Amino acid sequence: MLSYKEIRCVLVRSILNYSKDIKRQKGVFSVKKIKYIIGVSVVLVIGFWFALSGNMQKKKVVCVGDSITYGSGVGRRRKSRSYPAVLQKKLGDDYQVLNYGLRSRTLLDYGSYPYTKEAYYKRTLKEKADIYIIMLGTNDSKIINWNTNDYKQQLNKFVESYQNANKDAHIYIMQPSRCFPDKTTGRVKYAIQNEHIEDEIYKSVAEVGQERGVAVIDLYHLTEKHPDWFKDGVHPNAAGYERIADYIYKTMMKDK
Repeated sequence: MLSYKEIRCVLVRSILNYSKDIKRQKGVFSVKKIKYIIGVSVVLVIGFWFALSGNMQKKKVVCVGDSITYGSGVGRRRKSRSYPAVLQKKLGDDYQVLNYGLRSRTLLDYGSYPYTKEAYYKRTLKEKADIYIIMLGTNDSKIINWNTNDYKQQLNKFVESYQNANKDAHIYIMQPSRCFPDKTTGRVKYAIQNEHIEDEIYKSVAEVGQERGVAVIDLYHLTEKHPDWFKDGVHPNAAGYERIADYIYKTMMKDK
């Protein structure tokens, strides 16, 4: 079966050839010419229909998260270097990967910037994606936000909302990547508490995954020995996003 790009190329070539034929056939429109024009038009319409239907059949992947999903570690290159962007390249034209990451957001609805109070949250539910990839918790680890019991309860409810949005969706929840202390201060930047990420958040994500019957992707152990994958100890750099996207991609391929 032709890919979307291949169909598009065929259509473009057909249009160019059609235009050349029209130029060659200047003059009075005979019955033969009219039939020819109608025939070519029908072919083009059918071709466009197949191209559109092929595009509609793409599997939709929605990435939900904070600045790590957004791509803060690669700045202006986030549209090509964030993990959702890299994942799109790896998955190819049969998938549509949407980045719904928002900087500074928390899972906890009383946190500093709750994701569930953003318009993005409602939009992700309306997407009714085939696949959801969820990672929130890094900003929840801050002392001003953290509560172990509430985090697990609200994560459970959060995941359930996506299951209700599309009962056939394949959902992944991710244990956040490790956060490394600054070499100068000895503390993790942005008041992030890695001990909560390593312990309570890691356990809560695993338990919710089991309770809700969704897949868990462990980014903590993937990144725990790689401070070189991070720009500032918290946000992955281009190399880090590449590794994360590759790990997610391989997990998804195993589940196909």
